[in-house]
Amino acid sequence: MTLVRQLRQVVKNGDVAVIYPEARYSLYGTTAVLPASLGKLCKLLDVPVVTLICHGHHVNSPFWNLHDRGVAPTEAEMTLLYTKEELKRSSAEEINDRLVEAFQYDDFAWQKSRKIKTPYEKRAEGLHKVLYQCPACGREFHMRSRGTRLFCENCGKSWQMTELGELPVTVDSLPNAKRFIHIGEGVMVHDMNGFSVRRTDIDGGPL
Repeated sequence: MTLVRQLRQVVKNGDVAVIYPEARYSLYGTTAVLPASLGKLCKLLDVPVVTLICHGHHVNSPFWNLHDRGVAPTEAEMTLLYTKEELKRSSAEEINDRLVEAFQYDDFAWQKSRKIKTPYEKRAEGLHKVLYQCPACGREFHMRSRGTRLFCENCGKSWQMTELGELPVTVDSLPNAKRFIHIGEGVMVHDMNGFSVRRTDIDGGPL
C-alpha cells in the first residue's frame, strides 16, 4: 500500500510515475510473469499508460555473465497503450491482458533478427545457472559451461553457443531399428515449458 500511495503522490505532483512490473532484471532475456493487479493500478492512477520495451541489454550483459559484449545498437520501443479516456472505458482485466501482450519480448530472437554477433570467447560461461536441467538426460544441476560450450557432466552431452546466441542441434529420426535418417538442423528453444527443438531449413529459417 505504501508503494501505491507514493505512486499516487507522484501523479498528483504532475510527474511521471515509472514502475518495473517484472520487478527484476531479466534472468534469461524473455518476459517474466506480470502481476495480475497491474490493470487495477492503472485505473487507480487514471493517467495515460505507456510501455517502454528495451532490446539488446540482456544479450549484451546477461545476469549470468555480466561481461560487456559490445552489442550495438540496442533499441527501445515506447508505445502509448491507453489514453485517459480509453482507460476509463476498459476493465482492469482488459488492461492487464493488453499489458501482458505488450510486454512479450525475446532478446535472443531480437539478436538473431538483427544479425548481431557476439564474438566474445566466453559467451556461454554461466549459462548453466539458468539452463540447469539437461535436455538430453533430464538430470538437474549437472550442467556446466566453459568458453562457448554448454555441457552435462552426467551424460556428456554438449552444445556450442553460436555468435547469434543459439544452441544448434542435429535433428535425426529412427523410423526402424536399422539406421537413423538425418532430417536436418535445428536449435534448442527454452521457455517456461522447458526445452524443445525447433527444426530449421537450410537457410536457418523455421520450418
